This record gives sequence, structure tokens and C-alpha cells, in this order.
Amino acid sequence: QLYAGNAYFIVLGSDCEEDTISAAAFDPEQRLIKTPPDSAPGKLVFHLTPKKSGAHYLRLQQKAKRAQPTRCALTYVYR
Repeated sequence: QLYAGNAYFIVLGSDCEEDTISAAAFDPEQRLIKTPPDSAPGKLVFHLTPKKSGAHYLRLQQKAKRAQPTRCALTYVYR
């Protein structure tokens, strides 16, 4: 659940710098939030400032398949 008026930073990092990960964020009505993440190989950072409170969704996708599973960490901060 994200709250209107707060600023959120959602950070994802993978254990492999060759990973190319894409992500999309969706609002409570499941509409795409058009703010793209800042990204680099193996890293993503979203900055979201919700207009409405409610459950928001994050879709992650690994673009290139690897022989081994990708391990990643996801965290967020807000103010």
C-alpha cells in the first residue's frame, strides 16, 4: 500500500551485472504509471509519488534468459 503525498523510491538489484531487468509500475486501478525507472545493468530505481492511496503493483521481467536463476533484492524508502 502506497499513500498519496509520500515520495517512494523502490530499488532493485540483481546478483549479476549482465542481467537486463525491465520493470513497470501500476496504480490502484491497474493503469500503467508512465514514469520509467532509472536503470543500469542489474539495477533499477523507481521514484513514485502516488496521487491516490492504495495498492500499487510492480511487474519485473528478466529480458535475457540465463542458465542460472537470477537472485535479486528489492527494497523501498519513503518520505
